[in-house]
Amino acid sequence: MGIETLDAVFSVFLVFGGIVWLIVVGSFLWPLLKNAGQPVLTSHARVVDERTEISGSPSTHTTYFATFELPSGERVELEVSGSTSGQIVTGDAGMLTWQGTAFKGFQREILR
Repeated sequence: MGIETLDAVFSVFLVFGGIVWLIVVGSFLWPLLKNAGQPVLTSHARVVDERTEISGSPSTHTTYFATFELPSGERVELEVSGSTSGQIVTGDAGMLTWQGTAFKGFQREILR
C-alpha cells in the first residue's frame, strides 16, 4: 500500500465521519429549530392520558408523556418531565402552554 492509497482511505473515512456527525447533530437540533419557529400557545386543557416509554440497555431511560384535550376536542400529546408527570393525573384541568411539540407548562385549576 502506497502513501497515496492511505491518503485516499483517510479521506474517505474523514468524509464518512463528517457525514455521520452531521446526521447525528442534525437529528438533535432539528426538533429544537422546528419548535423555535412555532408560536407559543396557551389554552384551557384537560389531561386525558399519561404514558411512559422506557428505552436503553443495559441502563434505561424513561420518557414521560401526557395527552391533553383542548376545548375544540383536539388532543395534544407532549413529552413532560418526570416531576411534571408526578404532579398531574388524568382528569386534571387547567391552562396548558406549549410550543410546537414542546411542553412549556401546565397550571392546574384548584377546585374549592
